[in-house]
Amino acid sequence: MGPLYGFALMFEGSHEAVPPDSPGAVRIEGLILDGDGAPLAWPEGFIEIWQGEQFARGRTDEAGRYSVVVRKPAAEPTPEGPVLAPYFNVAVFARGLLKQVVTRVYFPDEAAANATPEATRRKVGWVKEAAGARFDDIELNTLIGFAVVTDDRQSIVDAMAPALGIDPGDALHIPLALIGTLEEMAEELEWRRREYGISYFSVESDAWESLVPVVARLAGN
Repeated sequence: MGPLYGFALMFEGSHEAVPPDSPGAVRIEGLILDGDGAPLAWPEGFIEIWQGEQFARGRTDEAGRYSVVVRKPAAEPTPEGPVLAPYFNVAVFARGLLKQVVTRVYFPDEAAANATPEATRRKVGWVKEAAGARFDDIELNTLIGFAVVTDDRQSIVDAMAPALGIDPGDALHIPLALIGTLEEMAEELEWRRREYGISYFSVESDAWESLVPVVARLAGN
């Protein structure tokens, strides 16, 4: 696709939704790469980010890097009642895309709230909607950052949930944690595969050895 032009898209301060030195300001940075991993420099790559009254548009540099300044928004209640963790909408414009790709960016200190079963289903739904007919060809991956082998997982979940601000029932099914006996862990991973459509799971290196029996049980499934 091309040629690409950037006339009138960028303006002075377009990459700053709020002043960088204002209270609560945060900088969001990233890369835009093509399918071969090559950086896309402006005007072949830029992003738009917005939420509420905040809006910023950031161009990429020669290395494909972009940077925008925003203020973390407040959590939003949904019409159904549950509160959404703070987020920004993001649109990625790049060479080779017939239409911009729209996604969301969340904040790392909201990881648990963003990983409840309801939130996980919602995020998978966004991917499915954006991918359209290509969704069946996409492999979904999630990182298990917290794995505990125990025969009393309920006690751990009951203690963990209040600190994360989530319901104990949800804590059992958040993709970033895996707790229980080896058999319970294997059953939980099979449940997540069916429920969320996750193709494969990554595990932090310090948990590999203890989870070898779980991997062996799931091999070939």
